[in-house]
Amino acid sequence: MPPKKSPGERTVPSPKVVEELTAALRLEVAAQLGPTSTFEQRREAGARLMADALAKVTEEFRAEDEARTKGGR
Repeated sequence: MPPKKSPGERTVPSPKVVEELTAALRLEVAAQLGPTSTFEQRREAGARLMADALAKVTEEFRAEDEARTKGGR
């Protein structure tokens, strides 16, 4: 089993995961904006989607951590 990473240690992202996220982001942005959107519109829509996703996963991580902390006492 590989050694555990410390909480702040940076890991190398999986190229497969990055490719899957990129594909999903492109599809969603295209669905929201359509084929005539500008680069700036696509960039801003992508940034909003990623910010929303990061906020959601952060909240899920926080809830998991709180549950683990309360359960471990």
